[in-house]
Amino acid sequence: MHRPPWYRGSLPFSIILIATAFGCTSNPYYAYRASHPDWFLTLPSAGTSLEETIASLYEPGQGLYNRSVHRLELTEHKNGAWEEIAIEAVDYEAVGDRDFGIIAHVFCNSPGAGGGMSETISWYLLKANELVAWSHYDFGDRCSVWNEFRPAVEEAIPLEHALTDRQRNFSNVYQYTLFIYGQGLALARVGRLEDAELALARGDEFLGMADRNPDGYIADRSRLASGDDEKSARSRLVRAIEKARPSEAGATKSD
Repeated sequence: MHRPPWYRGSLPFSIILIATAFGCTSNPYYAYRASHPDWFLTLPSAGTSLEETIASLYEPGQGLYNRSVHRLELTEHKNGAWEEIAIEAVDYEAVGDRDFGIIAHVFCNSPGAGGGMSETISWYLLKANELVAWSHYDFGDRCSVWNEFRPAVEEAIPLEHALTDRQRNFSNVYQYTLFIYGQGLALARVGRLEDAELALARGDEFLGMADRNPDGYIADRSRLASGDDEKSARSRLVRAIEKARPSEAGATKSD
């Protein structure tokens, strides 16, 4: 699990007790911390449970910003499709080997002079009560945005495809080209060449939109936590795709 340099860990337990006293246990984060006082944020981390994942998403911020979940959709994969279920209806002790998906639309507001606002949409895929794949967005100073992506592998890939299809129709939120290219690079590294090529095409589409509206894009890009730039990220993705693509000579020989 990677954290940006401004990350300060979970809120002190004394704050959790105060929040609980004022009836904040309807917030899954405070409720989980109240019953697990030694728990620290684990998202995103492979193996995180469904209950921990949901609790982590409702974490309110690290003092440098206010973080709030605008909308969260919990789904279970049944009969070949994702079906939405209420969080309150989940019995965490009986999750078993079921497959769950989470899509979260999260807002960030950094008050005061020089503050900012951002919004992101993240998704999480869990199998047998363990987090296995994700596109996790979070915030830092002045609501700068960062992304950590772990693609699904093997039998979890179709589940990711179905979940991300659902996520694209979830809400209309600005897409950061830099992160799209970075996700494509991760896909290429695990051998998902076709999906990496789709990420390249999608990133190019958004980069073209930025070229047509450079002033608006510069304002958006200033919120990125990464010091990387889109052209460098695109070049790395193109090289990774070319390296992963079977050579014509090899393909001919195998035929």
